Amino acid sequence: MKLCIRVLLIILVWAGAASGQTKPGVQDLSHWQGEFISRNMLMNHPDMEPLYRQIAEAAEKIGKSYTAGSVKERLTRLSHTDFDRIVVNGDTISFYSDDPRQSILKTFTYAGEKSDAYGKTTFNWYGFTSDRGPSEEKNAFSFLLLLKIHSHEGGTPHFHIRYSDKGFEALTGPEFNDWWPTMLPAGMEMKDFLSDMDPDRIARLIL
Repeated sequence: MKLCIRVLLIILVWAGAASGQTKPGVQDLSHWQGEFISRNMLMNHPDMEPLYRQIAEAAEKIGKSYTAGSVKERLTRLSHTDFDRIVVNGDTISFYSDDPRQSILKTFTYAGEKSDAYGKTTFNWYGFTSDRGPSEEKNAFSFLLLLKIHSHEGGTPHFHIRYSDKGFEALTGPEFNDWWPTMLPAGMEMKDFLSDMDPDRIARLIL
């Protein structure tokens, strides 16, 4: 399954990553201050089930074969994160999961823009680095990539994030074009999230 290039172009244009318009001023985490939840934690909400069925039906109309279950699997994989929410405070980010013992606090330093590409389209992420903690082998966030907070057609403000313990080269390139973790405002209500999810558009451009 291949993510449509047009979807990524929309993401990149709104994030300002495909042009020089948002480059000035990014030297730290100032743009991302606050509390956010991972879109992935909404994928199992009961209210999502009708949407999965609607997307599968929309996909069938255009010749794509999906079940509600495979739609859910696809969208969950697309936005996967190893945490449920984050809190950005100054130059630190706290990563929280269901188990409080696995919460991680990291201090980040801006590392400049990191180039990436999707097909013939080139763009830049904002890169940040942090020292690796001795007990953070699984959910380490030593290397972080961010796109600026943006929205689509008046929809919910959000941003995209990638992370790794292996360097920026482990976060860019064609093998990662199908991984777009998305952070939403912490007070996001399900009805508002669902209002941004168009079954026909998702079936056409994402499946």
